[in-house]
Amino acid sequence: MFRTPTSGLGYEHLPVRRSGTYAAGYVTCDGEGDAQDGRRGTQPELKLRRALHRRGLRFLVDVSPRGTNRRRRVDIFLRGVRIAVFVDGCFWHSCPVHAHLPRSNRDWWRRKLEGVVLRDRDADAELTAAGWLVVRVWEHEDPDVAADRIAQLARERRGHRRS
Repeated sequence: MFRTPTSGLGYEHLPVRRSGTYAAGYVTCDGEGDAQDGRRGTQPELKLRRALHRRGLRFLVDVSPRGTNRRRRVDIFLRGVRIAVFVDGCFWHSCPVHAHLPRSNRDWWRRKLEGVVLRDRDADAELTAAGWLVVRVWEHEDPDVAADRIAQLARERRGHRRS
């Protein structure tokens, strides 16, 4: 019998489906059914994480660095080299290439999105002051190119630390 997050809740007799979509009579154990708030696990972020992992980089996900605002969370956190990576969505973070405002309530959306950008800049300043290198990756960027850039930065920071 597989141990799943639902063990003890009367679902032990159901077969476990390790990935894929829900199907009647299956219990998932890969977090697929967990409530997602949209902050982590987006496709661009997952692709970047896979690319970083292929390059031998190990990292934490969805972390608040010590000494910073606990409500600001880093998407990909390379602790040893002190690199904080954010994967920003083009709409919410006002990408210079793809930014647009919805047609209705334009003033409200303009203020809302400007607030998001200001919060991003504040988080960047706070992390930089705490000694972290902040890297922002747009969702439309090629994850392999972004991963190469981050891997290069990690190598450079590792070299500076030893000197």
